[in-house]
Amino acid sequence: MIYFDNAATTPICEEAKAEMLREVEIFGNPSSLHGLGLEAERYILSAAKGLATIIGASANELFFTSGATESNNIAIFGAVGSYRRGRIVTSAAEHPSVIEPFKALRDKGFEVVIIPPKENGEVDLAQLIGNINEETLLVSVMSVNNETGALCDIEGVSRAVKDKNKNTLFHTDSVQAFAKHEINVSRGKIDLLSASGHKIGAPKGIGLLYVRNGVRVKPLFFGGGQQNAIRPGTENTIGIGAFAAAAKCAHFNIQANLKTVGLINDFLRKTFEKDIFFTDKALVNSPKGASPYILNVSFPKIKPEILMRLLEEDGVYVSTGAACSSKRKSGNSQRRGLMKELEESSIRFSFSPRNTVEQAGVVVGCIKRALMKFNFREG
Repeated sequence: MIYFDNAATTPICEEAKAEMLREVEIFGNPSSLHGLGLEAERYILSAAKGLATIIGASANELFFTSGATESNNIAIFGAVGSYRRGRIVTSAAEHPSVIEPFKALRDKGFEVVIIPPKENGEVDLAQLIGNINEETLLVSVMSVNNETGALCDIEGVSRAVKDKNKNTLFHTDSVQAFAKHEINVSRGKIDLLSASGHKIGAPKGIGLLYVRNGVRVKPLFFGGGQQNAIRPGTENTIGIGAFAAAAKCAHFNIQANLKTVGLINDFLRKTFEKDIFFTDKALVNSPKGASPYILNVSFPKIKPEILMRLLEEDGVYVSTGAACSSKRKSGNSQRRGLMKELEESSIRFSFSPRNTVEQAGVVVGCIKRALMKFNFREG
């Protein structure tokens, strides 16, 4: 099996597995006042400190959630609910868990500006900044595009937003960047940041939301007073610890990991761009300078679902786009900035440090066989 769908989810890494087994013994409720509860509470605090260090934050600025979709919703609805009405700005290239809350707020009377991305999926910074005025309450921009890998200088964008209006809150969906690319929330003046554990080797069902000290967030859920009531409910101790273990490993090896996936990405990009077999069969959509973890390629002469199934027959797993949108039409071409006919024929390859260039070579052979098999069937 060759798994090139790591932007959708990753296998649980050995470090996270080991931590999960250890955590089974830490079964106390973190809200309980007895010794077992205090042990669980201390464990969560230790994990929070480790995760906070990765982005230059403090442990008390992190709140644990079920994943990035929840984190994005709390960040957007929570921040807007705590402040006055005003303009809110985002990019059309955002993940649905950002775009849909913005649309819901527009239905509630907020002035919502959704900036079209550049053709390669990158954020149009000039348009973004041009739409910030003295009434702008919130701006949300993703760190790495989950479909093309378009990489945003998120610290630079945040500072530019603050230069235009120092009171505007800045949020970033950092799902595809957390512990993969360096981000410092203090240096970048970032107010809110979302991340998810299962993108870096932790189990599904655990995420985090960073909220800069001093930023008000109105809770979406009510019940207990856990996590300062911003995200009430008994904490997922096992998930939190596993997230911290996976993130520590990923961040410690961040440069080595970038080099590993970069070699894989470069090999595939050069093959699709220069191999004579792919001259009229492949078009690379990911921009130069994109995150090496993702490569988006169009094969205009074959439907991506067919190519994906043919590759799966050879034990190769890729995707036709974001997993959360794959079962419905989501207007991805508009979000990516790609022409519709290219979007409808694109495959997303996404990598982890576990992958190798040798695997990429095997995948190229499988794609060639799949395309020839399809052409034979069509003929």
